[in-house]
Amino acid sequence: MGTAFLLFATAHAQENPKVTYLSVYVYDAEENIPVSYATVAIPDLNKFQYTDTEGMLVYRSVPNGTYQLQITRIGYKNSVKAIRLTGDSLFVEIPLQPRPIASETIVIEENRKREYGHEVGDADFNISGEKLRQNLGTTIAATVDGEPGMAQRSMGPAPARPVLRGLGGDRLMILEDGGRTGDLSATSNDHAVVLDPIGAQNIQVYRGPEALQFGSNTLAGVINVENNNIPASVPNSVQMMFSGQAESVNRGLATGLHSVIPVGESVAFDVSGSYRAAQNMYTPDGELDNTGLTTSKVSAGASYIKDWGFIGATGGFYLSDYGIPGGFIGAHPNGVDIELQRYQTEIRTQYYAPVDWIHHINLDYKLVRYFHQEYESNGSLGMEFGVITNSLKLNTHFEGKPWGTTSVGLWAQNRNYATGGLTFTPNAIEQEWALFAYNEKELENWIIKAAARVDFKSISPDENRFLENVGQVRDRSFEDVTASLGITYDINKNWDIGTRMIRTFKAPGIEELFSKGPHLAAYSFEIGNADLDQENGLGFDLLTSYHTNNFHAEITGYWNSITNYIFPENTNERAITRNDLYLYQFVGQDAEFKGVEGHIELSLTDSWSTNGTFSYVHATLTSKDEPVPFIPPVSLKWELKYSQRDYSAFLNTHIAGEQDRTGEFEEPTDGYAILGAGIEYRKELGGGLHIFTLQAENLLNTTYRNHLSRVKSIMPEPGFNLQFLVKSYF
Repeated sequence: MGTAFLLFATAHAQENPKVTYLSVYVYDAEENIPVSYATVAIPDLNKFQYTDTEGMLVYRSVPNGTYQLQITRIGYKNSVKAIRLTGDSLFVEIPLQPRPIASETIVIEENRKREYGHEVGDADFNISGEKLRQNLGTTIAATVDGEPGMAQRSMGPAPARPVLRGLGGDRLMILEDGGRTGDLSATSNDHAVVLDPIGAQNIQVYRGPEALQFGSNTLAGVINVENNNIPASVPNSVQMMFSGQAESVNRGLATGLHSVIPVGESVAFDVSGSYRAAQNMYTPDGELDNTGLTTSKVSAGASYIKDWGFIGATGGFYLSDYGIPGGFIGAHPNGVDIELQRYQTEIRTQYYAPVDWIHHINLDYKLVRYFHQEYESNGSLGMEFGVITNSLKLNTHFEGKPWGTTSVGLWAQNRNYATGGLTFTPNAIEQEWALFAYNEKELENWIIKAAARVDFKSISPDENRFLENVGQVRDRSFEDVTASLGITYDINKNWDIGTRMIRTFKAPGIEELFSKGPHLAAYSFEIGNADLDQENGLGFDLLTSYHTNNFHAEITGYWNSITNYIFPENTNERAITRNDLYLYQFVGQDAEFKGVEGHIELSLTDSWSTNGTFSYVHATLTSKDEPVPFIPPVSLKWELKYSQRDYSAFLNTHIAGEQDRTGEFEEPTDGYAILGAGIEYRKELGGGLHIFTLQAENLLNTTYRNHLSRVKSIMPEPGFNLQFLVKSYF
């Protein structure tokens, strides 16, 4: 069968010598039978497909170069195979081994020095496949919670947002398919991320030089959610992925569908959508009112794909209604309801340049219209926000032995920001543009990664006037240069050490400079600071990893120093016009964050494995010698798993220490330990692969409180939750 497929591929080879016709056959290494629905990805080109029922797939036009194919399939060990494409048709056979550890990777004919390390520009870690299904929560924040260094801030389940190494907001960038989402989740705790994890195919976390390609303010890192709504390749046949989820703690239901439809050999259509509905969340202390939500997303896209590259476009919307609980000092008595809308259009092209040393050129344009309203319980409008964002990104990828792999690019963005309701915050135009470069080079046992970036930002309010307690509202502009360096040394084939250094730049935003007014959903009366200076961060990581066939461990220590750390400080004063709200004034103070994090994986037998993660961060406002408010406590997550080809079962625990190192007006929280368990079953039936996951969270209905929750004073975290998930691939 493999020989026949090779002859077919050769007969249909592309004429362009810059590209290769790549054919892949994936089979079971023990039984020598085809493996269907195995995902074969080329991450450097954002291409992915999965094999048909005969274990086959074809990439018709792949530019020449060196790549690593990533092969994943539930029930088998992940595999990585290095290939070099030179213009001739290439047929690749890939054996997969049944696997005891979900994340263990088998390297096939690897030609890099690091046999367990990162690819060029690769993420620090990925959440996909079995891990993504097991961790799937209502939000992106809940899905990544428990990964090394990760926590989540919340004001109820809907507006939760990730926190990494104690840093959140716009210091932790959240992307969709490599681009900014256009929402306002980074500006306030009550603003939700406009992404539903049920549609995610992969979640990546970048740090250091890789992260600096996406923005200057990436001291914490970057989270990229891959939905792949613009096809980069034409599949052999129609490919569909269906997801369904139900959980008891909020009587929630969710569903998602992603489909790629080929039309001939040059056109592919993408149609996807999701819907989620949940009622109030239940805790061991009872029901938490006004925490329900509904979200819906629809997108449609198409690409024209030839041997010179591709051009594609997508458009769609994301709608969400959710509640913010109330009933305590600083909150609206009956909570606040939020309605948001995001409409997005994106055009993307990839061009394989006819120059040997230019590998490919990417151009991406995105238009996002975001509208957000906050209503009091009596139906009156409290606040509204509207943002229109235009962004453009152009980058060129170079390959060559003297300089390694290099990416150079230009990014520009224009935001038209407007507010309404009970606020004096002025409307404004925010413009940003940047030049950036990234390089990776291998030298014997060394891997060196470097990035540099220059950013310019201007904020132009629609009027110049003096606001009491805020200052003179006026045009502001900022610019700076940032850089990062990462060095890894392979001591031997099992052990490596490395370091990362980064200097970051954050310009204050419109809200931090000029906001004034009650923000009921955030439990605050917000006051900007028109004279705020820029924020600069300096970070240093020291990391080491050790790996064998049955064991992998990695530990990282870090130190981050931030000059003029910008945050809303509780003044312990009440607003004159709203005596139920505390005044929060944006200030800039020096701060220091230091900590340690890591993870470990161990194969005990062919069927039994265990893995765990841990995180600790210690943060101080050095100018006042006081703790930084809202810093997560020490955290440990551990799992024991039993795996076979068709099913697996697991038992896990999440332990957090007490947090009594708090800000001046912040409440401490006790430590806790919660248990969970689950089982997963896989079956090929009716022309598709079906995966069923049943798990119980907070198995003992333990009462515990998330230190980063703004509602922890009235209600603990969710109680016992029974969750059922089904994923089907056709």
